[in-house]
Amino acid sequence: MLSGSESYSKPEDVDARLERIERLQGADPGIFVLAVHAFVEGWIRDRFDYQMSGLSFGSLVEDFIRACREEQQASATPAGKGFASMDALKQSHHETDYVRHRFHGLPRSYAEAATQHLDAFCSLAKIDSPARLRAIKQYIAAWETRKPLGALIEENELIRNLVRKETAEKQTLADQVADLSVRAGIVENLEISLRAKERQLAEVTATSGARNEKIDELRAEKARFMFELKEARVKLEQLDEARDYVDALRRMTVFTRTRADYERAVVRLTAEQKTVLSQINLDRDFLVKGSAGTGKTLVLLKAVEKAKGIGTGAEAGQDLLELPELSGTVALLTYTTTMVKYDAFLSSLMSSGRITGADRISTADSFLLERLKALDPYATIDYNGKALLELAGRYSVAGLEPRELAAEAENFIWANDVTVDEYVTRLMDRKGMKKLLPRAARNEVWVAVEAMSLELESSGSYTRNYAALKLARAAAGDSSSGTAPAPSVDYVFVDEAQDLPTVVLKALKAAACRCVLLAGDADQSIYQPGFSYRRTGIDIGGRTRILRSNFRNTVQIHELAERYRSVDSLHDQENSPEAFRDGPVPELFQAADRRGLLESLVQRVRLFTGTLGYEPQNIGILAPSSDDLPFIRENLAALGLSVANIKDPGFSFDSTGAIRFSTLHSAKGLDFPVVLLFLDRPPYFGSGFDDESVDRMSANLLYVALTRAMDHLNVFTLTNPDCQAIRNLEAVFRS
Repeated sequence: MLSGSESYSKPEDVDARLERIERLQGADPGIFVLAVHAFVEGWIRDRFDYQMSGLSFGSLVEDFIRACREEQQASATPAGKGFASMDALKQSHHETDYVRHRFHGLPRSYAEAATQHLDAFCSLAKIDSPARLRAIKQYIAAWETRKPLGALIEENELIRNLVRKETAEKQTLADQVADLSVRAGIVENLEISLRAKERQLAEVTATSGARNEKIDELRAEKARFMFELKEARVKLEQLDEARDYVDALRRMTVFTRTRADYERAVVRLTAEQKTVLSQINLDRDFLVKGSAGTGKTLVLLKAVEKAKGIGTGAEAGQDLLELPELSGTVALLTYTTTMVKYDAFLSSLMSSGRITGADRISTADSFLLERLKALDPYATIDYNGKALLELAGRYSVAGLEPRELAAEAENFIWANDVTVDEYVTRLMDRKGMKKLLPRAARNEVWVAVEAMSLELESSGSYTRNYAALKLARAAAGDSSSGTAPAPSVDYVFVDEAQDLPTVVLKALKAAACRCVLLAGDADQSIYQPGFSYRRTGIDIGGRTRILRSNFRNTVQIHELAERYRSVDSLHDQENSPEAFRDGPVPELFQAADRRGLLESLVQRVRLFTGTLGYEPQNIGILAPSSDDLPFIRENLAALGLSVANIKDPGFSFDSTGAIRFSTLHSAKGLDFPVVLLFLDRPPYFGSGFDDESVDRMSANLLYVALTRAMDHLNVFTLTNPDCQAIRNLEAVFRS
């Protein structure tokens, strides 16, 4: 496999070529990318003895991948890493055409991606020049600068002009884009067939001489393939507008086409994040605050390293942080089981050995149940609220339905640890609750809620918030609540703290020997209207730091989300982040019915996987309800694509090969290189909340969904959406 001429066979020859690439480092990014691709192409042609044959760059890389896999199988060695980067290298070759044929510039990020691809190629090719590669890889440090690229104006203007077309014209473009993928596939298959026929012809000619019926037959077949290939290329060239659109998207997509690039992007600290981390002493409570995409979770995980005394990240080659390290047990808590898995996934990318047997990484609910059982070994928590709803039906209150009474108890009185004086005497503002209650009605509600709490106590089956209330009051010395269990860990870390009610945070505070560290953003609160830290007992006075750099989203996605966030005047004015990375403008797709909307979704999936080269696991489909999943899964199966529900018990963020589906609520805290936001219905929050609160929480939920996207954001809505939050989003797209 690896025999060939002198050109690339000697280590010193290869090293000389890599030295030339090294000298280009930091120079013109387009020339640097071109040099990397030329090195890869030259090495493959030389080692496979292809020389000046007409094989395309993509075909050369495919042959290289195939040969590497065969060699690994023959030697029974484990499958090597880097094949995903080779696929990305193949997909990115279109970008070099702009440099060669138009002398077009490329952004710095393209050179960073090319550096990653070169490193993977050298590893698979067994090119042993570690010092030279280390020097070249210094280019990746440019990621630290976090500066806007400002080089994609032309591409975005092209995309904007196309997406502003009338509905019929836009649908025609979408159909052409889908046809482009099919025609490109035909061209690729014909190229493969032609290459195989050329090889077969060469072999037969070498063994049979110049005159042979088989040779004549093979020559005729080769001529036929060449003619069909020429015709197919002509048809492909007819789709000029669609090709320009796809080329613009290709040029704007670098970092997150492959899993390796994605993982690198989500675990690298910015200078701002390092500064905030250095200010966390872990001797008192602390709040890390910031809008979506600013990296609160990453700082939280690095703080866990710090608390565990392993804060260098050296095992995974991450940022080396010279920080004072402590040694203690930790509980890393989130709102959902999905976030538990995702935080564990990010943690594994950064370094191993962080969480030990004495630590916890779980939902806050699971941790609370563990604490509750330390207080009462026979206690359980009824998370679905069925028992409370039955009690509310028995202790009826005039003017309130049982569901509303249950919500009043669980979502307001117990959730906020409200006293009778606050509720009945001082008529505390019931922010977010559906119905106004005068003093007399409040007294009646209080009596009913007290009776329901006694029933829960006697049965040993608590609601989540009442269980937290019992723990918080026991910790405060209330003898009627029992003897509080001793703090179970040194540090409690809470991700997305704004979605946990006051009483839960109180109970978590009591579980920490030393301090509590919170990460949160009030503008992403999707469960707690009027969330405030004031009643939690967690003291963050003077120890709140705000992250202001959005490193997850592109400038274009960030600006859309910020315009949407600013539709009302209630968003957190302290959070004014800035994005640094350019990308394609988000796109809105609309249809009259759900079926038409799904057809548009399927077309976009085909574009991202088949044309732009995204690996399936880097695409997230977000929808209001799990009821959408069978409908979506069935239609994508026709493309040969599977869909994984991130809420499935067996799902792992380490898994590959399947597009990821999430409800809007479960997407909280996650990242996806490509987000397809399928809004065929309004979000649902249950009963008990007033219309204003539902609108506010719906807007926050859509803001969360928009900001999950790293590179591409496509939104799909009905032409007349029955939801104010979705109508506002539609208006923002048109503004």
